[in-house]
Amino acid sequence: MKKTEIALIVLIALISVGVAWGVGNLVLKDPDENVATIDYMMQIGSTLDEPNSANFNSYAPNPTVEVYIGKCPYGEKWDESQKSCVSDLEEVEEDEE
Repeated sequence: MKKTEIALIVLIALISVGVAWGVGNLVLKDPDENVATIDYMMQIGSTLDEPNSANFNSYAPNPTVEVYIGKCPYGEKWDESQKSCVSDLEEVEEDEE
């Protein structure tokens, strides 16, 4: 390589670094000017608030009760007394007794 080619590569590299530094300063700006506000959490107390009556009442859904949504699998039927799907074989056995 000739000396002029090397000088041209060095010149292009220096110009690229200068442009990158200038764009970086425009985008990022001075870090001393960036002020962040911090929201502090409230202190946890030892008292308990009354639960919301809209969610916690006698008519609210009970998460401990099994709920079946959809159809029973093939070969089973819904039994209202047991509140579950039962196989056809169980009904045949009950009818025989």
